[in-house]
Formats: sequence, structure tokens, C-alpha cells
Amino acid sequence: MPTGYTADVADGKITDLRSFAMLCARGMGALIMMRNEPFGAPIPERFEPSDYHAKKMAEAVAERDRLYAMDDAEAEQAAAAEYAEHVEAKERWLSNKRDQRQRYQAMINLVEPWQRAPEGLKEFMLDQLRRGMEFDCPADDSYWLDPELLSGAEWKARRLDAVQKDIVRDAAGQAEEVARTDSRNAWVAQLRAALEQVPA
Repeated sequence: MPTGYTADVADGKITDLRSFAMLCARGMGALIMMRNEPFGAPIPERFEPSDYHAKKMAEAVAERDRLYAMDDAEAEQAAAAEYAEHVEAKERWLSNKRDQRQRYQAMINLVEPWQRAPEGLKEFMLDQLRRGMEFDCPADDSYWLDPELLSGAEWKARRLDAVQKDIVRDAAGQAEEVARTDSRNAWVAQLRAALEQVPA
């Protein structure tokens, strides 16, 4: 049975080494960037690195600059707004978990009195419901820490620290992306040079 790589060989559409090698090259790590493209898409001469990390780093630098420009009153406002947002998010989360727990319990209440269930089914259903309930909405919600109201200065210092870590992480990520892309391009160049030595 032909695979995605050998179907065109089996059908007689590919009869030369160069075409088959270029098709099989898609299975190699150097061409991972083409994983979602159709088999017939040509392999480019050169790949360009993703700019994801560069964009994220630019956003972090802009945020750092915004934080440095923030005066004490603005920092106090931002700290209070973030605290209020976290309090509201916790309440929404707790409300959602209470609702889920009630739905699980309502189904447990329907299953428990069921007398004519086939052997093992009722126990299995109850086990699934109880395990799901404990995983999705445990009775103990103490692991969700209460939000902490910070002073403007504390909030700003923490945000600056986090943003600086983002900048460092994204700079390293971009450098790694460039190095990976350079390696892929070198592999594709090696492939093309090797195929030039193959008789037509």
C-alpha cells in the first residue's frame, strides 16, 4: 500500500530520483515549516525566520517604556484596576465551578436511583461523574489565591520585572528561530547541491 510519499511513484507520476527526493525531503525536520502545505507545493530556495518573537519583544519593549513613563498616580490606578479585574475574574471562576458542580451532582442524583441499569453501567457512570466533578470543580477551591492589592510602586516594579523577563526570553527565542532557519536553509542548499550531481 503506498504512503503519501510513495503514492505518486506507485501511480507512475514520479519516475525520477530528483522528484522523489524532493518529495521525501518534506519528511525531514528541515522542512517542518511546510508541514501544512500540500505535497505538490514547491520547496522554496530559502525560508525566512518567523518574526513572532521579534514582535513579542517589540510589544514588551513598548510596555516597558510605557511603565517607565508612568507617574505614581497612574501606577496606583493601574494597580487598583488590575486588583479589581482579578477579584472579578475569581468570582466568575468560582461561580462557574459552583454551576458545574451542581450539574454534575444533578446527574449523579439521576443515576444513583436507577435500578434497571445493565450490570456495571451504573457504577461506571457514577465513577465517571464523581471523578469528573472532582477534577473539573473540586469542593476545595483554596488553591485559587486571593488577589493581592499592591501599591502603585510595588505593582510597577513587578510589571517591569515581568516585562524585562519577556524581553530577554523573546530575544533568545528570536535568536534561536534565526539559527533554526539558517540550519534549515543550509540543509535545503545541501539537498539541492546533492541533487545537481544526480544524472537527469
